[in-house]
Amino acid sequence: LVNDFRRAHQIELSLVVRGFGGVAVPAEQALAVFRIIQEALSNTAKHAGATSVSLVMETDRQKVKVSVEDNGDGFDTDAQTGRGNGLWSMRDRALLLGGKFDVESVAGRGTTVFASIPITEASAS
Repeated sequence: LVNDFRRAHQIELSLVVRGFGGVAVPAEQALAVFRIIQEALSNTAKHAGATSVSLVMETDRQKVKVSVEDNGDGFDTDAQTGRGNGLWSMRDRALLLGGKFDVESVAGRGTTVFASIPITEASAS
């Protein structure tokens, strides 16, 4: 995903991955994390007008935490209405698995998407 994004867009992308040595993330959570990252990067490419984006993925063995931060145009999160369903789908994916999701954005100062999804074997079945 990261390599495809780098090839397809004129946006610098940095990737930081921490704490995954020996941690098995069940398929359901791994897919949700992948889809959240995919949608966040897609939104950055389509809407942000960003020149750089930072993707951080980390685990404390209890949850997977992701942040995708761009230096783009940003937007007023209070004024955001049903313009698109990308933010809603990311939120739903996280909440469906007992996780958390948040977006911080300021017009002219970029956007950061945060997601935290618990690593539980029960939801892997």
